[in-house]
Amino acid sequence: AREAAPRLLFTGHSGAVTAAAFSADGVLVASSSRGEILVWKAAGGEEVARIEGGQILSVFELRFSGDDKVTAWGSDGGSATFAIASGTLLETGPPQDTPGPPQD
Repeated sequence: AREAAPRLLFTGHSGAVTAAAFSADGVLVASSSRGEILVWKAAGGEEVARIEGGQILSVFELRFSGDDKVTAWGSDGGSATFAIASGTLLETGPPQDTPGPPQD
């Protein structure tokens, strides 16, 4: 059996990818590795944001909130929401057992 070549390869993380998510409209894709979240245009792979910082350690889930925010949940259950365009930390949430529904 012949293996298919990847259609698009997203590169840029310095470590193993721990989570990934598409925006609701499928235009953006976000992925995380230890200490960073990268956001790309899904169609062409162009990096549109690189969010780095101490709030992004062991991310296990990512979700988009509208077109301008991404929320990451860590291994401790806490969350951090960032503005995609600036990478600014907007809010943090306390540890919880599981992530709740996306907030718009």
